[in-house]
Amino acid sequence: MQRNTVVQAWERLTLDPLASDSTCHGMKGDLEFAAHHGTTHRRRQYELSNGARIWFYVEGKTVALFDVHTHHPNSTK
Repeated sequence: MQRNTVVQAWERLTLDPLASDSTCHGMKGDLEFAAHHGTTHRRRQYELSNGARIWFYVEGKTVALFDVHTHHPNSTK
């Protein structure tokens, strides 16, 4: 993975993680919600240009990474 791709993901997730577009958006269907410590959160996805995905949720001012896939996950195909 190229450094620029990771830097772009970091900047987006720290500056405006709830903005939706083709790169960063909410998940759908069975993947829409994630539970953590007894609380349910809306799961979001950031798509990196090489097919990798970062799944996360936002709680207050915290962006919590839920899962990181180094390629396009089969569960979203």
